[in-house]
Amino acid sequence: MPNQRTPLPRRQSASVPSAFELTTALAKVAVFLAKFPELPAPSLTVHTDSVMLQFAFLPSQLMFPSVARVARALGSDTHLKAMSGNGWHFEARGRLQGLDVVVFAAVSVATDPVRVAEVSA
Repeated sequence: MPNQRTPLPRRQSASVPSAFELTTALAKVAVFLAKFPELPAPSLTVHTDSVMLQFAFLPSQLMFPSVARVARALGSDTHLKAMSGNGWHFEARGRLQGLDVVVFAAVSVATDPVRVAEVSA
């Protein structure tokens, strides 16, 4: 019938993480990064169950060894991963105290003079 309402199926909504869960994840990341006092500061994206560390806008002699050092501490191997737009990421994935960790550096954001000249040409 055109005037009858059709009940929509109800979906269970995802639980909303608490601020405490996020602070717990941040504490784990802080303790881990404190092991590397001379490491350049990465950009972080932190969720309650995962963290992404990105090293960017650094000379390649700092950026790529930083990814490798964090990967080694995670017990992971590094690899190059093709990205969209003909870009590449040097990355590693691992686990840290219950958190999924991705550490990476985009090859395109290295600040080496040769690399910058190549991109801007």
